[in-house]
Amino acid sequence: MQDSNIDIQTKRVDTAVALTKGVLGAVPFAGGALAEIIGSVVPNQRLDRIAAFLTELDKRLKKVEVEKLNHNKFALDLFEDGMYQAVRILSEDRNKYLANFLKHTIDVDSDSYSTKKKLLGILQELTDKDIEILKSISKIWYQATARKYSIIPVTYGQYDKLLDEEKNEYEHLRVDFGLHIANLQRLNLVHVKTKEIDPEWDDSHIDNDTGLPEVDDCNLTKIGELLLSNIGAIDC
Repeated sequence: MQDSNIDIQTKRVDTAVALTKGVLGAVPFAGGALAEIIGSVVPNQRLDRIAAFLTELDKRLKKVEVEKLNHNKFALDLFEDGMYQAVRILSEDRNKYLANFLKHTIDVDSDSYSTKKKLLGILQELTDKDIEILKSISKIWYQATARKYSIIPVTYGQYDKLLDEEKNEYEHLRVDFGLHIANLQRLNLVHVKTKEIDPEWDDSHIDNDTGLPEVDDCNLTKIGELLLSNIGAIDC
């Protein structure tokens, strides 16, 4: 019975993708490029990811919105970019975020197209954990967020007893949160306030994990708020 269910699911996915390829091939502007993606890159992954994304998008788009999409060259361009991202999606939440974003682009015009394009590009550069931390910062103050992702420090003696692989993993965990904050800051999604360094003491307020100035506070920029709003994560 289990094999039968898997078989049915596989056929449903293959049928959905086949239909998708046919529809996209007839779509002006982006159709040819999308069909090429589905016909080459996606099959190597059984097309599950693209099918999962299209399912989420289908839940959100009404028939009239699909018709608008087909007649809006700016929306179609963003949809093509979204399809490239969908191929690499690894989580259900990410499918929802991308589907929500594209739903908000149906009525995009020449004035808002550039901003939407840049926001979609930023979304591509974020990991799921980046988004999770960004959401946390939008709800609670920075230090509470930092503690949530902190690790239990070990003594020098405990560290020396770790295997090389364990030491490597520990070092990755130490810098993990700092790397995510640095990425969010690089993309102008958060404003980071660091503690002032005492000129008479070079090591004052230096984060032992990252080697960078300690973060005193962190909050979302307007761009960060706009991104969360566009992906439907502002109240999640």
